[in-house]
Amino acid sequence: FLCLWSALEVLCDGPGRVNRALRSALELKYLARVVTDMGQKLSEACEAYISKRGRELEVTKDQFVFSVLFLSDWSEERDGLYEKLDRDPLVRNRLFEISGLNSGKKLQKRILEYGDRISWHIERMYRTRNSIVHSGDMPLFLDSLGQHLHIYLDVLLDAILSHFEEGNFSYVEDVIMSIEYEHQIYFQKLKDTENITLDDIEWLCW
Repeated sequence: FLCLWSALEVLCDGPGRVNRALRSALELKYLARVVTDMGQKLSEACEAYISKRGRELEVTKDQFVFSVLFLSDWSEERDGLYEKLDRDPLVRNRLFEISGLNSGKKLQKRILEYGDRISWHIERMYRTRNSIVHSGDMPLFLDSLGQHLHIYLDVLLDAILSHFEEGNFSYVEDVIMSIEYEHQIYFQKLKDTENITLDDIEWLCW
């Protein structure tokens, strides 16, 4: 746990920037993870239906999943999935819940709520780190907290490495600044997007 946290501090140039950098990276990837997760769940239950309708509508599997999740005019396809999911109420309810997020403002609200939970969790990790270092206190929930910390670090590392591959960056600090700047642009675009369309898939789930 201490090694993972130390790695974060090194990447973010100190503890004061860890929360902001992690929150930016995680919020930017939130919708992509939602689409991937729901795509897997829907495929397990409705692979034949998704393949058939995808061919008829001339969309890829990812485009189909994105559309049934976020587009208002895909109610017919959602109804078809609801019928197939009658024995899987958890996925059915998840689909129903997400399909209400059909505007930029609604998505922004959902992502910010997620980000608030992330920030609280990171602060909890920082307090746990201090407790271990200063008093040697080993909380019972340390394994679970460490697993989440590992996931957060992986997301940030993936973002940093992808930026080094795609851009002309020489320093990690510059990449962190770029991620935070992209985060600002992302939320401004969400604010300016009234209704989600299929054309939004690339920047929403980049």
